[in-house]
Amino acid sequence: MINGLLLISTRFVQHRNAFQEINWRHALIIGIFQVAAILPAISRSGITISLGLLMGLNHRDAFDFSFLLAIPITLGAAAFELVKMDFSTISVVAVLLAILSGGAVSFLMLTFLRKLVLGKYFYIFAFYCWTIGILVVLFLR
Repeated sequence: MINGLLLISTRFVQHRNAFQEINWRHALIIGIFQVAAILPAISRSGITISLGLLMGLNHRDAFDFSFLLAIPITLGAAAFELVKMDFSTISVVAVLLAILSGGAVSFLMLTFLRKLVLGKYFYIFAFYCWTIGILVVLFLR
């Protein structure tokens, strides 16, 4: 539900049409807050895109920078998991198919997310977060 508050806050920011470069301050702050995604239910892309928008970046730059930041994390996590795998019990073909299908679905979802962010509808994910948060609270009672 906290993630939803961050996402909805982007709806009320005065979005600049002028180009503003991503400087070292943007990179440092967004990079540091990216660590918050290790907490349950905090979205890495949600927090990095939201912070970019709240810091005055335009929608395209906030989205692009968020996913540039994802490259080393994603590759590192994949390498870490691949090293731990026991290929004597898992088929290499099955792993490759999982990677390819996961990549294809990720590409489609990122295309959809990019359209939402560039169309300035990113904040609607707040309602999804709140709905899921309320359902989790109700079912855990």
